[in-house]
Amino acid sequence: MLHQPFDTISYCYVTDCKNTVNLAENDPFKRFTCKSAAKKQRSTVNARFWAMFDVFLQVLCLRAVVFDAGDVFLQVLRLPSAVFDAGDVFLQVGVVGFRSLCRNSAACGGCSFKNCHRSGFWKQGGAGALLIDYHTHHARCGHAVGELEEYVKRGIEIGLHEIGLSDHMPLLHVDPADYYPEMAMPMEELPRYVEECFGLKEKYKGQINVRVGLEGDYIEGCEDAIHAIVSAYPWDYVIGSVHFLGTWDVTDFRQTAGWDGQDRMAVYERYYDAVGKAAATGFYDYIGHIDVIKRFGYKPDGDVTDMEDAALEAVKRAGIAIELNASGLRTPAAEMFPSRRMLERVLDLGIPLTIGSDAHHPERLGQYLDEARALLKEVGFRQLATFEGRKRRMIDF
Repeated sequence: MLHQPFDTISYCYVTDCKNTVNLAENDPFKRFTCKSAAKKQRSTVNARFWAMFDVFLQVLCLRAVVFDAGDVFLQVLRLPSAVFDAGDVFLQVGVVGFRSLCRNSAACGGCSFKNCHRSGFWKQGGAGALLIDYHTHHARCGHAVGELEEYVKRGIEIGLHEIGLSDHMPLLHVDPADYYPEMAMPMEELPRYVEECFGLKEKYKGQINVRVGLEGDYIEGCEDAIHAIVSAYPWDYVIGSVHFLGTWDVTDFRQTAGWDGQDRMAVYERYYDAVGKAAATGFYDYIGHIDVIKRFGYKPDGDVTDMEDAALEAVKRAGIAIELNASGLRTPAAEMFPSRRMLERVLDLGIPLTIGSDAHHPERLGQYLDEARALLKEVGFRQLATFEGRKRRMIDF
Protein backbone atom coordinates (compact mmCIF):
# COMPACT_ATOMS: atom_id res chain seq x y z
CA MET A 1 0.00 0.00 0.00
CA LEU A 2 1.27 3.43 -0.89
CA HIS A 3 1.28 5.74 2.12
CA GLN A 4 2.35 8.92 0.38
CA PRO A 5 0.73 10.68 -2.56
CA PHE A 6 2.13 10.60 -6.05
CA ASP A 7 3.11 13.81 -7.65
CA THR A 8 0.95 14.71 -10.62
CA ILE A 9 1.62 12.22 -13.39
CA SER A 10 1.12 13.00 -17.09
CA TYR A 11 0.47 10.24 -19.59
CA CYS A 12 -0.41 10.28 -23.26
CA TYR A 13 -2.50 7.19 -23.94
CA VAL A 14 -2.80 7.49 -27.70
CA THR A 15 -2.02 4.90 -30.32
CA ASP A 16 0.73 6.19 -32.61
CA CYS A 17 0.99 9.36 -30.57
CA LYS A 18 4.30 11.10 -31.20
CA ASN A 19 4.35 12.78 -27.79
CA THR A 20 6.44 11.33 -25.02
CA VAL A 21 5.21 10.44 -21.58
CA ASN A 22 6.37 12.53 -18.64
CA LEU A 23 6.71 10.32 -15.60
CA ALA A 24 6.73 11.26 -11.96
CA GLU A 25 10.16 10.78 -10.52
CA ASN A 26 8.86 9.36 -7.25
CA ASP A 27 6.83 6.47 -8.62
CA PRO A 28 7.95 3.74 -6.20
CA PHE A 29 6.28 0.98 -8.20
CA LYS A 30 8.11 1.87 -11.44
CA ARG A 31 5.00 0.81 -13.29
CA PHE A 32 5.24 3.45 -15.98
CA THR A 33 8.65 3.11 -17.57
CA CYS A 34 7.85 3.03 -21.28
CA LYS A 35 7.86 6.32 -23.16
CA SER A 36 6.79 5.01 -26.54
CA ALA A 37 3.28 3.90 -27.32
CA ALA A 38 4.55 0.67 -28.86
CA LYS A 39 6.54 -0.30 -25.77
CA LYS A 40 3.59 0.34 -23.47
CA GLN A 41 1.97 -2.83 -24.69
CA ARG A 42 4.84 -4.71 -23.02
CA SER A 43 4.91 -2.63 -19.84
CA THR A 44 4.54 -4.09 -16.37
CA VAL A 45 0.93 -2.95 -16.04
CA ASN A 46 -1.42 -5.71 -17.15
CA ALA A 47 -3.80 -3.43 -19.07
CA ARG A 48 -4.22 -1.62 -22.37
CA PHE A 49 -3.34 2.04 -22.14
CA TRP A 50 -5.08 3.56 -25.09
CA ALA A 51 -7.08 6.73 -24.58
CA MET A 52 -7.72 9.53 -27.02
CA PHE A 53 -6.32 12.60 -25.32
CA ASP A 54 -3.64 13.77 -22.91
CA VAL A 55 -4.63 12.94 -19.36
CA PHE A 56 -3.42 14.40 -16.10
CA LEU A 57 -4.20 12.22 -13.11
CA GLN A 58 -3.86 13.67 -9.69
CA VAL A 59 -4.24 10.87 -7.17
CA LEU A 60 -4.12 11.42 -3.44
CA CYS A 61 -3.08 8.48 -1.24
CA LEU A 62 -3.62 6.19 -4.18
CA ARG A 63 -5.70 3.09 -3.47
CA ALA A 64 -7.07 2.25 -6.88
CA VAL A 65 -7.57 4.01 -10.13
CA VAL A 66 -9.75 2.80 -12.94
CA PHE A 67 -9.80 4.93 -16.04
CA ASP A 68 -12.14 4.35 -18.95
CA ALA A 69 -11.75 5.94 -22.36
CA GLY A 70 -14.55 4.56 -24.47
CA ASP A 71 -13.93 0.83 -24.61
CA VAL A 72 -10.55 1.08 -22.91
CA PHE A 73 -9.97 -0.12 -19.38
CA LEU A 74 -6.92 0.79 -17.31
CA GLN A 75 -6.31 -0.50 -13.82
CA VAL A 76 -3.23 1.03 -12.28
CA LEU A 77 -3.17 -0.79 -8.96
CA ARG A 78 -4.52 -4.20 -8.10
CA LEU A 79 -7.09 -3.29 -5.46
CA PRO A 80 -10.68 -4.05 -6.47
CA SER A 81 -12.54 -1.05 -5.09
CA ALA A 82 -13.07 1.14 -8.13
CA VAL A 83 -15.97 2.73 -9.93
CA PHE A 84 -15.93 3.91 -13.51
CA ASP A 85 -18.50 5.43 -15.82
CA ALA A 86 -18.04 4.17 -19.38
CA GLY A 87 -17.26 6.94 -21.80
CA ASP A 88 -17.10 9.61 -19.12
CA VAL A 89 -14.00 11.50 -18.14
CA PHE A 90 -14.81 12.51 -14.57
CA LEU A 91 -14.67 9.58 -12.19
CA GLN A 92 -15.05 9.23 -8.47
CA VAL A 93 -13.14 6.18 -7.31
CA GLY A 94 -14.12 5.14 -3.79
CA VAL A 95 -12.64 7.71 -1.42
CA VAL A 96 -10.00 8.65 -3.96
CA GLY A 97 -10.43 11.89 -5.86
CA PHE A 98 -9.84 11.60 -9.58
CA ARG A 99 -9.39 14.49 -11.98
CA SER A 100 -8.51 14.29 -15.63
CA LEU A 101 -7.46 17.50 -17.24
CA CYS A 102 -6.24 18.38 -20.70
CA ARG A 103 -2.90 20.03 -20.13
CA ASN A 104 -1.80 19.98 -23.76
CA SER A 105 -4.62 19.56 -26.23
CA ALA A 106 -2.15 20.00 -29.07
CA ALA A 107 -1.10 16.43 -28.37
CA CYS A 108 -4.22 15.28 -30.21
CA GLY A 109 -2.69 16.63 -33.39
CA GLY A 110 0.09 14.08 -33.11
CA CYS A 111 -2.02 10.97 -32.95
CA SER A 112 -3.82 8.89 -35.54
CA PHE A 113 -7.31 9.50 -34.12
CA LYS A 114 -8.16 12.52 -36.26
CA ASN A 115 -11.88 12.10 -35.68
CA CYS A 116 -11.68 11.70 -31.91
CA HIS A 117 -14.61 13.62 -30.43
CA ARG A 118 -12.80 13.93 -27.15
CA SER A 119 -10.05 16.03 -28.70
CA GLY A 120 -12.56 18.73 -29.65
CA PHE A 121 -14.21 18.25 -26.27
CA TRP A 122 -11.04 19.14 -24.41
CA LYS A 123 -10.00 21.92 -26.76
CA GLN A 124 -13.31 23.74 -26.48
CA GLY A 125 -14.21 22.98 -22.92
CA GLY A 126 -10.87 23.53 -21.27
CA ALA A 127 -9.55 21.69 -18.29
CA GLY A 128 -12.02 19.34 -16.73
CA ALA A 129 -15.06 20.46 -18.73
CA LEU A 130 -17.90 18.06 -19.41
CA LEU A 131 -19.91 19.62 -22.19
CA ILE A 132 -23.64 19.02 -22.54
CA ASP A 133 -26.47 20.65 -24.47
CA TYR A 134 -29.95 19.40 -23.59
CA HIS A 135 -32.17 21.71 -25.63
CA THR A 136 -32.24 21.39 -29.42
CA HIS A 137 -34.72 21.44 -32.29
CA HIS A 138 -34.64 20.27 -35.89
CA ALA A 139 -36.50 20.49 -39.18
CA ARG A 140 -39.55 18.47 -38.14
CA CYS A 141 -40.88 21.29 -35.98
CA GLY A 142 -41.10 23.57 -39.03
CA HIS A 143 -39.28 26.58 -37.57
CA ALA A 144 -35.83 25.00 -37.24
CA VAL A 145 -33.40 23.79 -39.88
CA GLY A 146 -31.17 20.74 -40.04
CA GLU A 147 -31.79 17.04 -39.62
CA LEU A 148 -31.34 15.26 -36.32
CA GLU A 149 -28.16 13.57 -37.50
CA GLU A 150 -26.67 16.94 -38.42
CA TYR A 151 -27.06 18.03 -34.81
CA VAL A 152 -25.44 14.85 -33.53
CA LYS A 153 -22.52 15.21 -35.94
CA ARG A 154 -22.15 18.85 -34.99
CA GLY A 155 -22.13 17.84 -31.35
CA ILE A 156 -19.26 15.47 -32.02
CA GLU A 157 -17.46 18.18 -33.97
CA ILE A 158 -17.61 20.73 -31.15
CA GLY A 159 -16.81 18.16 -28.51
CA LEU A 160 -20.10 17.68 -26.69
CA HIS A 161 -20.13 14.81 -24.25
CA GLU A 162 -23.94 14.61 -24.29
CA ILE A 163 -26.55 16.03 -26.65
CA GLY A 164 -30.24 16.10 -25.91
CA LEU A 165 -32.64 15.86 -28.84
CA SER A 166 -35.76 17.63 -27.63
CA ASP A 167 -38.10 18.75 -30.37
CA HIS A 168 -41.52 20.26 -29.78
CA MET A 169 -44.48 18.11 -28.91
CA PRO A 170 -47.25 18.21 -31.54
CA LEU A 171 -49.92 20.83 -31.05
CA LEU A 172 -52.82 19.58 -28.94
CA HIS A 173 -55.15 22.49 -28.26
CA VAL A 174 -55.40 24.11 -31.67
CA ASP A 175 -55.97 22.74 -35.15
CA PRO A 176 -52.61 22.99 -36.95
CA ALA A 177 -54.45 23.52 -40.25
CA ASP A 178 -56.09 26.68 -38.90
CA TYR A 179 -53.20 28.01 -36.80
CA TYR A 180 -49.88 29.65 -37.53
CA PRO A 181 -47.75 27.36 -39.69
CA GLU A 182 -44.43 25.84 -38.71
CA MET A 183 -45.09 25.57 -34.97
CA ALA A 184 -44.43 21.91 -34.14
CA MET A 185 -44.10 18.49 -35.71
CA PRO A 186 -47.33 16.89 -36.96
CA MET A 187 -48.70 14.15 -34.71
CA GLU A 188 -47.98 11.50 -37.34
CA GLU A 189 -44.29 12.45 -37.23
CA LEU A 190 -43.91 11.79 -33.50
CA PRO A 191 -43.24 8.02 -33.72
CA ARG A 192 -40.83 8.58 -36.61
CA TYR A 193 -39.03 11.23 -34.56
CA VAL A 194 -38.64 8.85 -31.62
CA GLU A 195 -37.45 6.01 -33.84
CA GLU A 196 -34.86 8.21 -35.53
CA CYS A 197 -33.60 9.54 -32.19
CA PHE A 198 -33.05 6.08 -30.78
CA GLY A 199 -31.40 4.99 -34.00
CA LEU A 200 -28.91 7.85 -33.69
CA LYS A 201 -28.36 7.06 -30.03
CA GLU A 202 -27.22 3.57 -31.02
CA LYS A 203 -25.34 4.62 -34.15
CA TYR A 204 -23.15 7.15 -32.35
CA LYS A 205 -22.72 5.23 -29.14
CA GLY A 206 -19.11 5.57 -28.01
CA GLN A 207 -18.71 8.89 -29.82
CA ILE A 208 -21.31 11.00 -28.05
CA ASN A 209 -24.10 10.27 -25.59
CA VAL A 210 -27.38 10.98 -27.35
CA ARG A 211 -30.33 11.57 -25.04
CA VAL A 212 -33.84 11.27 -26.45
CA GLY A 213 -36.12 13.99 -25.22
CA LEU A 214 -39.20 16.04 -25.94
CA GLU A 215 -40.16 19.62 -25.22
CA GLY A 216 -43.66 19.01 -23.97
CA ASP A 217 -45.77 22.14 -23.82
CA TYR A 218 -47.90 22.50 -20.75
CA ILE A 219 -51.38 23.58 -21.80
CA GLU A 220 -53.99 23.82 -19.10
CA GLY A 221 -56.93 21.57 -19.90
CA CYS A 222 -54.87 19.21 -22.06
CA GLU A 223 -53.30 17.23 -19.23
CA ASP A 224 -54.68 13.87 -20.36
CA ALA A 225 -53.37 14.31 -23.89
CA ILE A 226 -49.97 15.44 -22.62
CA HIS A 227 -49.74 12.49 -20.27
CA ALA A 228 -50.58 10.11 -23.10
CA ILE A 229 -47.62 11.36 -25.16
CA VAL A 230 -45.21 11.50 -22.24
CA SER A 231 -46.03 7.96 -21.17
CA ALA A 232 -46.12 6.44 -24.65
CA TYR A 233 -42.38 6.44 -25.33
CA PRO A 234 -39.21 5.60 -23.37
CA TRP A 235 -37.88 9.15 -23.18
CA ASP A 236 -34.64 9.98 -21.47
CA TYR A 237 -36.18 13.27 -20.38
CA VAL A 238 -39.12 15.57 -21.01
CA ILE A 239 -38.90 19.35 -20.80
CA GLY A 240 -41.91 21.17 -19.42
CA SER A 241 -42.28 24.52 -21.15
CA VAL A 242 -44.99 27.14 -21.18
CA HIS A 243 -45.30 28.80 -24.56
CA PHE A 244 -49.06 29.18 -24.77
CA LEU A 245 -51.52 31.21 -22.76
CA GLY A 246 -54.69 29.89 -24.31
CA THR A 247 -54.10 30.02 -28.06
CA TRP A 248 -51.54 32.84 -27.77
CA ASP A 249 -47.93 31.70 -28.10
CA VAL A 250 -46.10 34.37 -26.12
CA THR A 251 -42.75 33.18 -27.50
CA ASP A 252 -43.65 33.53 -31.21
CA PHE A 253 -42.32 36.69 -32.88
CA ARG A 254 -45.33 36.63 -35.20
CA GLN A 255 -47.68 37.02 -32.25
CA THR A 256 -46.18 39.96 -30.36
CA ALA A 257 -49.27 42.00 -31.23
CA GLY A 258 -50.96 39.91 -28.58
CA TRP A 259 -49.38 42.23 -26.01
CA ASP A 260 -51.26 45.21 -27.35
CA GLY A 261 -53.73 46.54 -24.80
CA GLN A 262 -52.81 43.84 -22.27
CA ASP A 263 -52.31 44.37 -18.56
CA ARG A 264 -48.74 43.09 -18.50
CA MET A 265 -48.84 42.25 -14.83
CA ALA A 266 -51.90 40.08 -15.45
CA VAL A 267 -50.14 38.32 -18.33
CA TYR A 268 -47.15 37.59 -16.10
CA GLU A 269 -49.48 36.25 -13.41
CA ARG A 270 -51.12 33.89 -15.91
CA TYR A 271 -47.75 32.76 -17.19
CA TYR A 272 -46.17 31.98 -13.82
CA ASP A 273 -49.37 30.32 -12.64
CA ALA A 274 -49.08 28.00 -15.65
CA VAL A 275 -45.44 27.27 -14.83
CA GLY A 276 -46.40 26.26 -11.31
CA LYS A 277 -49.17 24.01 -12.62
CA ALA A 278 -46.79 22.43 -15.13
CA ALA A 279 -44.31 21.58 -12.38
CA ALA A 280 -47.06 19.99 -10.29
CA THR A 281 -48.23 17.59 -13.02
CA GLY A 282 -45.34 15.16 -12.60
CA PHE A 283 -45.02 14.95 -16.39
CA TYR A 284 -41.68 16.69 -16.67
CA ASP A 285 -38.05 16.24 -15.70
CA TYR A 286 -37.26 19.92 -15.83
CA ILE A 287 -38.87 23.24 -16.63
CA GLY A 288 -37.55 24.96 -19.74
CA HIS A 289 -36.70 28.68 -20.05
CA ILE A 290 -38.69 29.40 -16.90
CA ASP A 291 -38.90 33.19 -17.39
CA VAL A 292 -39.25 33.20 -21.18
CA ILE A 293 -42.25 35.51 -20.80
CA LYS A 294 -39.67 38.35 -20.90
CA ARG A 295 -38.39 37.24 -24.32
CA PHE A 296 -39.56 40.21 -26.37
CA GLY A 297 -38.90 42.81 -23.70
CA TYR A 298 -42.51 43.27 -22.58
CA LYS A 299 -42.26 43.78 -18.84
CA PRO A 300 -44.77 45.07 -16.33
CA ASP A 301 -44.12 48.17 -14.29
CA GLY A 302 -44.55 46.27 -11.04
CA ASP A 303 -42.26 43.83 -9.27
CA VAL A 304 -42.60 40.20 -10.40
CA THR A 305 -40.17 38.74 -7.86
CA ASP A 306 -42.92 37.04 -5.86
CA MET A 307 -44.32 35.39 -9.01
CA GLU A 308 -40.92 34.14 -10.07
CA ASP A 309 -40.16 32.80 -6.61
CA ALA A 310 -43.55 31.09 -6.36
CA ALA A 311 -42.81 29.29 -9.64
CA LEU A 312 -39.41 28.20 -8.36
CA GLU A 313 -40.93 26.96 -5.12
CA ALA A 314 -43.39 24.89 -7.16
CA VAL A 315 -40.44 23.35 -9.01
CA LYS A 316 -38.77 22.61 -5.69
CA ARG A 317 -41.89 20.93 -4.31
CA ALA A 318 -42.15 18.81 -7.45
CA GLY A 319 -38.57 17.61 -7.06
CA ILE A 320 -37.66 18.45 -10.65
CA ALA A 321 -34.99 20.64 -12.24
CA ILE A 322 -34.86 23.76 -14.40
CA GLU A 323 -32.57 24.74 -17.24
CA LEU A 324 -30.36 27.70 -17.91
CA ASN A 325 -31.41 28.42 -21.49
CA ALA A 326 -28.69 30.46 -23.17
CA SER A 327 -30.81 31.48 -26.16
CA GLY A 328 -32.09 34.55 -24.35
CA LEU A 329 -28.87 36.31 -25.26
CA ARG A 330 -29.98 36.46 -28.89
CA THR A 331 -33.46 37.84 -28.12
CA PRO A 332 -34.67 41.33 -27.18
CA ALA A 333 -34.50 40.25 -23.55
CA ALA A 334 -30.69 40.20 -23.94
CA GLU A 335 -30.22 37.84 -21.01
CA MET A 336 -30.48 34.14 -20.43
CA PHE A 337 -33.55 32.33 -19.14
CA PRO A 338 -33.69 32.62 -16.15
CA SER A 339 -32.14 35.83 -14.88
CA ARG A 340 -29.19 35.89 -12.51
CA ARG A 341 -31.49 36.81 -9.63
CA MET A 342 -33.59 33.73 -10.27
CA LEU A 343 -30.45 31.60 -10.57
CA GLU A 344 -29.35 32.78 -7.14
CA ARG A 345 -32.75 31.77 -5.78
CA VAL A 346 -32.46 28.39 -7.55
CA LEU A 347 -29.16 27.83 -5.78
CA ASP A 348 -30.64 28.82 -2.42
CA LEU A 349 -33.51 26.38 -2.90
CA GLY A 350 -31.21 23.55 -4.02
CA ILE A 351 -33.02 23.05 -7.32
CA PRO A 352 -31.01 20.98 -9.84
CA LEU A 353 -30.17 22.70 -13.08
CA THR A 354 -29.11 21.74 -16.60
CA ILE A 355 -28.16 23.86 -19.60
CA GLY A 356 -29.21 24.14 -23.22
CA SER A 357 -28.64 26.33 -26.24
CA ASP A 358 -32.18 25.94 -27.63
CA ALA A 359 -30.48 25.58 -30.99
CA HIS A 360 -32.71 25.73 -34.05
CA HIS A 361 -29.77 25.38 -36.43
CA PRO A 362 -26.87 22.92 -36.18
CA GLU A 363 -24.36 25.77 -36.21
CA ARG A 364 -25.99 27.21 -33.10
CA LEU A 365 -25.53 24.04 -31.09
CA GLY A 366 -23.67 24.97 -27.94
CA GLN A 367 -24.06 28.69 -28.61
CA TYR A 368 -23.44 30.84 -25.52
CA LEU A 369 -22.93 27.80 -23.30
CA ASP A 370 -19.44 28.97 -22.36
CA GLU A 371 -21.08 32.12 -21.02
CA ALA A 372 -23.76 30.02 -19.33
CA ARG A 373 -21.22 27.89 -17.49
CA ALA A 374 -19.24 30.96 -16.47
CA LEU A 375 -22.38 32.59 -15.07
CA LEU A 376 -23.31 29.46 -13.15
CA LYS A 377 -19.86 29.26 -11.61
CA GLU A 378 -20.05 32.93 -10.59
CA VAL A 379 -23.38 32.29 -8.90
CA GLY A 380 -21.99 29.23 -7.12
CA PHE A 381 -23.20 26.20 -9.05
CA ARG A 382 -20.79 23.30 -9.31
CA GLN A 383 -22.96 20.57 -10.85
CA LEU A 384 -25.31 20.10 -13.79
CA ALA A 385 -28.19 17.69 -14.21
CA THR A 386 -28.10 15.03 -16.92
CA PHE A 387 -30.82 12.52 -17.72
CA GLU A 388 -31.24 9.00 -18.98
CA GLY A 389 -34.34 6.83 -18.79
CA ARG A 390 -36.15 9.61 -16.87
CA LYS A 391 -33.51 9.40 -14.13
CA ARG A 392 -31.46 12.42 -13.17
CA ARG A 393 -27.74 12.26 -12.54
CA MET A 394 -25.62 15.19 -11.39
CA ILE A 395 -22.17 15.79 -12.87
CA ASP A 396 -19.45 18.24 -11.92
CA PHE A 397 -18.56 20.93 -14.41
